[in-house]
Amino acid sequence: MKRIFAMSALALSLSGCFFVVPDRSSTPEYRPITTTPAPNPAPNPGPVAVSPRPVTANIIQDFQPTRGNGGAYRVGESVVFRAAVNRPGFMTLVFYNDGALPDYEVRNIAVQPGLNLIPNTNVVVAAEPTGVTRVRGFFTPQPNNAVSFLNGSGVSFLENTSNTYLSGYPVELRDIADTFLVVTR
Repeated sequence: MKRIFAMSALALSLSGCFFVVPDRSSTPEYRPITTTPAPNPAPNPGPVAVSPRPVTANIIQDFQPTRGNGGAYRVGESVVFRAAVNRPGFMTLVFYNDGALPDYEVRNIAVQPGLNLIPNTNVVVAAEPTGVTRVRGFFTPQPNNAVSFLNGSGVSFLENTSNTYLSGYPVELRDIADTFLVVTR
């Protein structure tokens, strides 16, 4: 019995040597990383020259369809988004598919601090093609008609146009948020 106890004690002491848990509390740059895979990823077309996304403030606190990120909508159904913002201003929504082909835009929707339902006057209807539709929401302090997102396509066009759209505003007065929904039949 003493031999089993001694062997168990030895095994436990040795096992402690193999499992080392680093103390990350003293490392300020440590942050756990979580990733959520994008639904139905598009095939990788190779390198694309994309301008960096513009630096923005943290004005948009929440932006997603009322059925949540990735919510399903049938063709012909109305789509409403909730946007929580911390200051009054205007939101523009740009709808595009995974290949960054713009499908639709809704411009200059007035929003107030707190929760807003968008669109508040226009109706957005789920339409073909079926699959993932991405939506980029822009916040600006005033109505903005600087550019149209419907005059080009591709990731590079989307990012460059996003930069141009926001370039007239100081960083602390502009913001971008992305969400997606799934269109079904």
